[in-house]
Amino acid sequence: SKLPQGNIKPLSGKLKGYFRLRVGKWRVIFKRIGQDFIIVDIRHRGDAYR
Repeated sequence: SKLPQGNIKPLSGKLKGYFRLRVGKWRVIFKRIGQDFIIVDIRHRGDAYR
């Protein structure tokens, strides 16, 4: 199964293996496990990667 549509990027560093979806000023951090997508966090862009 492919990743969902949208502005998605793989993350690096301590968040390697996770992805982020940009939705306006919000960031949805998620991980793919098998064919499922698990949302880990939803944060404002200024706080998303801290």
